[in-house]
Amino acid sequence: MLVKRGDIDGVYGYFLWMRDKNVMSRTLMISGFVQCSKTKKAIDLFMKMKVEVVRSNELIVVSVFAAYADLGELDLGRSVHEYSRKQWV
Repeated sequence: MLVKRGDIDGVYGYFLWMRDKNVMSRTLMISGFVQCSKTKKAIDLFMKMKVEVVRSNELIVVSVFAAYADLGELDLGRSVHEYSRKQWV
């Protein structure tokens, strides 16, 4: 509900406060950033997930593709495609 109102920063505050972040909470956070045109934050959170070796899902990858498309970063989009191919093969 907060994301629909555009209060993504408030949602992110709750997210940071969470002790046990799972793939669902990360999916909601990344897609929320993209929906609120905060693509850089979506990408940063995705990259943090990769460093922490947190498994992603298809919805996260689609959101990150959308973020890179918004930024016009075709090469980075290709790297996410390669990441997803390796993860689900």
